[in-house]
Amino acid sequence: MAYIFLDESGDLGFNFSKRGTSRHFIVSVLLTREPKRISNCIKHLKESALQKKYKKIPEIKFNNSPNAFRKKVIQKLALQEIQVFTFCLNKAKIVSKLHDKKDKIYNYVTGLLFDKILSSVDAGEELIMTVDKVKVGKIQIEDFNFYLGMKLFSAGQAARKLSIIHADSQKDRCIQAVDFISGSIFRKYEFKDFALYDCLRGRIISEVMWPK
Repeated sequence: MAYIFLDESGDLGFNFSKRGTSRHFIVSVLLTREPKRISNCIKHLKESALQKKYKKIPEIKFNNSPNAFRKKVIQKLALQEIQVFTFCLNKAKIVSKLHDKKDKIYNYVTGLLFDKILSSVDAGEELIMTVDKVKVGKIQIEDFNFYLGMKLFSAGQAARKLSIIHADSQKDRCIQAVDFISGSIFRKYEFKDFALYDCLRGRIISEVMWPK
């Protein structure tokens, strides 16, 4: 059984004159067969490596964490039995007629990542995908689930068992783990900062940037 945890970094805004709008949008997947190990890893790091003022925060997040803690998380995750799949959307090259179709862009990018996963796991292996329910809004959940189901069908894998869970990231440490992974990859593309990415490089199975 393969457990898939998905999260993203950046935004899908296209007004680049607006402060805070990112030039890239990253969607990343952490795949593991031992989610308990990943969850325990995050739990231990929060208890042992975070400064006291951060420990009461219910959810650790990449953007709100000190750099030293980010590095510890990525270094520990890189030692786990995980596979990372990531997609970087180069927003500046997306045609303007798609700028107001954020849901379609999100589903498309996720679908491309899903194709990579399907080609990397055994044909009969059950898949359990967990997505942060805040990132995929309530209205889009059905479309998102349907889109991935169609991906299975088009890949000739309609019989494969796929479960999609829309979880609260505050209660799912594996979602918190992939948030750190996605944030580290985002820094590579957005800021040319390879420090954390290089720690993770050996676990990255698939990395695509589009359009180039």
